[in-house]
Amino acid sequence: MKNKIIFFTLLCLLGIESIRADNAYLRATSLTTQLPEGTGRTLVKMDSVDEIKNAELTNNRERVTVKEPGIYFITSSGQVGAISPGAKGYIDMWFEKNGKPVVNSTSRMTLTTSTDTAPMTNAIVIALNAGDTIATAYAASGPSLGFVFLQPANEPACASFLFSLFKINNL
Repeated sequence: MKNKIIFFTLLCLLGIESIRADNAYLRATSLTTQLPEGTGRTLVKMDSVDEIKNAELTNNRERVTVKEPGIYFITSSGQVGAISPGAKGYIDMWFEKNGKPVVNSTSRMTLTTSTDTAPMTNAIVIALNAGDTIATAYAASGPSLGFVFLQPANEPACASFLFSLFKINNL
């Protein structure tokens, strides 16, 4: 509950005044390392739903379906890393709405050594209708680059992927 209050306060400070506590939201995570399937686009899988209201994760856990129309603020974050020594290159990540790429939503992160790990984030504000789906897609320049799960000693896990969606206004 404390995190919801902080997020709501932040959005109000940014001038988004129409947010109601009963708006749709979702927070999903993945606690598994994910590598792209070949050299093309792969959708990120989310194995855990931590918070949810008026949205649902599809059966294959790759897409979120919204149940109410509105303007949504969506963020995604992946813990970028390599699973093979010597691997380096880049990862691209973008949003897809109803199976099609969202224009100008790509982020790129480059790894210069195989021991690098870093969070890669992306965010959009987008109009969605009830029944629309939203997903995060990614591709990598090499087969051993992806989103890695880390479990530090005596700390919460570093999820390989985080996805948050929050309705900020009506259409």
